[in-house]
Amino acid sequence: MSGKKNIAEATGIPRIQRSLYFPVELLDTISEEAKRERRSFNQQVIYMLENLVDQKAS
Repeated sequence: MSGKKNIAEATGIPRIQRSLYFPVELLDTISEEAKRERRSFNQQVIYMLENLVDQKAS
């Protein structure tokens, strides 16, 4: 499935800016990684963002 999906709908977190849209493929990838790592979708997003920040800081 291609297209874009609202991140608030994908995560179930209503306070996230509703105008943020991401490719469905990216959200599917995050979901698959979360299952593989036994994390929730939201935990996986946070984990990935923290790693990105750490990479940018080094």
